[in-house]
Order: sequence, then C-alpha cells, then structure tokens
Amino acid sequence: MQKVPAADVEPVPHLMGANTDRRPLSRAIEAMGFAATVLELAPGESFSGAPHKHNSQEELFYVVEGTATWETKAAAGAEPEVVEVGPNEAIHFTEDDVFQMGSNQSDDVVQALAVGVPGTRHEWEDALGLVDCPECGVETVHTFSVVEGAADVRMPDPEEMIIACRECGNEL
Repeated sequence: MQKVPAADVEPVPHLMGANTDRRPLSRAIEAMGFAATVLELAPGESFSGAPHKHNSQEELFYVVEGTATWETKAAAGAEPEVVEVGPNEAIHFTEDDVFQMGSNQSDDVVQALAVGVPGTRHEWEDALGLVDCPECGVETVHTFSVVEGAADVRMPDPEEMIIACRECGNEL
C-alpha cells in the first residue's frame, strides 16, 4: 500500500502548453501498472495539445468538478462531434478509437482524473494526432516520436519531439 496526496505530486506541464497543473500519480506511486494523472484545467486549457488517439492504450477521463468539452473525429477532415462531460461523469476511449481532445471551454476550473491502460504512460510512437499540415494545406494525421537522448521521454521538451505528416512526411 502506498498513500500519496495528489497535491504532493510534482506538476508536469504539457509539452505543448495545453495545461499547467498536471500531476502524474504514476510517477509518484511505485509499481503502478497504469497511468493516472490528476489535472486542473483553467478556462481555455485542454487535456492534450491536439486531437489524438492511442493505438495501444485506452483512456478514461473522470470529471470531478466543472464541465469539460470533448471534440471527437473519426478521421482527418471529418466534422467533429462535441460531447460535454460534467461533474461525476466519465468519458472512455478504447485503443485505436476516434481522434479526441478534451478542453475547458467554460469560465470555471475543471478538475479531472485521466487514466490510461496498459502501462504507466502512453508510448508516443503509438499515438496519432490531427494537425493542419502546411505542406498539404489540410488537416492530416501526424505521427509523434521522441529524439534519441531526450531528457524526459514521458513529457519531452518540444524541441525533443518529431511530429511528422503521414501524407507528405513534412516535420513540424
């Protein structure tokens, strides 16, 4: 057994600046076999930096306080579906599900718990994101990878990430 107050977990801001109060419990709890992160989103912040999906991890988001808004898309260029998740509600995404991005579009704080399984973190190479590609001129699927020797492979600095378009190979 290990008890860890969430407030004692060192915040790890999102690499793309999507959020600042992100506390990965799986870094503080020894031998934890899944990812769990406590987040507090200020108005305008989001859970991630872009609509994305994980090919080898499912995710569950449980909203404790406030209302989070998710936009989901079946594919690049598709019309988004919008889903609001309020207090004591959860939203679940299976492996290789829709592209999704949750955010705080309200004027109030959103407090939530994000859980990912399997593993204590997602693998960047197994994630895909939707990004407007400047070369293609449209929204396309992009891959993520971390440069060799990155100081923190869990949440690398932006210059330690390679984000590449699957259509043309352009790197952002």
